[in-house]
Amino acid sequence: MNFSVKEFWKKHSHLLIALGFTIWGLYLRYVRLARRDLWLDEHSQIQNMLGPFQSLWQRAYYGELTCFPGDYLLSYLFINWAPENKWIVMIPHMVATVISFGLLYLICRRYMKTVWGTLAAFLVFTYNTNLIYHAFEMRPYAVLIVLGLAVFYCAEMIIDAQYRLSRLQKFLIGVLFFWTIQFHAYGISIVFFPTIFFIFKEWRRLRSLGDIIRHIFKFYAILGAFALPVWLWYTLGTLTFSPIDTFQFIPDPRNNPVGFLKGVFGNLIGDRLFYPLLAGMIAAFLIQHKERWIQVGFFLILAAAPIALLFWVDVVKQYWFLQRQFTWVMPLFAFFLGWCLDSVLVWARDKGKRAAPFFE
Repeated sequence: MNFSVKEFWKKHSHLLIALGFTIWGLYLRYVRLARRDLWLDEHSQIQNMLGPFQSLWQRAYYGELTCFPGDYLLSYLFINWAPENKWIVMIPHMVATVISFGLLYLICRRYMKTVWGTLAAFLVFTYNTNLIYHAFEMRPYAVLIVLGLAVFYCAEMIIDAQYRLSRLQKFLIGVLFFWTIQFHAYGISIVFFPTIFFIFKEWRRLRSLGDIIRHIFKFYAILGAFALPVWLWYTLGTLTFSPIDTFQFIPDPRNNPVGFLKGVFGNLIGDRLFYPLLAGMIAAFLIQHKERWIQVGFFLILAAAPIALLFWVDVVKQYWFLQRQFTWVMPLFAFFLGWCLDSVLVWARDKGKRAAPFFE
């Protein structure tokens, strides 16, 4: 049997890109942790997790302003095993980071028609400085990153009628959504916004809203009945704090709209080398292709809306508006930039503006 490198690459290119960037991305995250000491908030979280296991119904605090116990449950054994060893306490977050690369690959395989879209998504995800730092950090953000990808991947299977899920599969996805909502204060947003996006996506496919609601009602009704009371319990335990300058790190959009947009988009992309990919996003919004309005909806529902909600809460509560608050949006935005590029290239191919092998 003759082995063809070209055929092997054509068949496995998406997987090879994912594996290569996973290895390199994990190395970058390893180096970042190796070269730094744990900072104040990390030490605070570790100290708040030491000692006898705390009752989850007492609304204890684990180094956050809220008492959601997700990271406590994940990290408790490792922190109490070796609280002074940054590599051991970080094990759950390392595992979450590995899973996040795998989930990004699965999402890309579901959507990308060219290898270039997958390449762009993994480039942005791998080199985003925020994702590199928070991946191996003793804070909950690494897990928020993987939860954002996992919920996005699974929400489509719940809402899209083309997927025929067993009761066990629906139950497991329900457990994932419940866990996400109780993991952190941002968990309810991580479940809510992908749900809204896929309802919108199905509606754009000409399914009636009534049909969509009937299809998902039982799942979300049961989820809400179990998850919302617990979420409200933890939400009511939020600490109060002294007002601080909301715009200390990202400029006030009223006074400096350009600086504000640079602060948001710059952090979403995480490396100025990939800013040109924004041109692909704009092009995908302008050209006539079949995924155009779904991609516009993705941007509005899964990027603009969650960040706007966080911004509003920070303004009302007079708290910092920080990029770490929307880390869970960043991997989805990385995928989105790759998806937009993919759509533009497929459109150009179909118009005959490029040679076909470039797109394969």
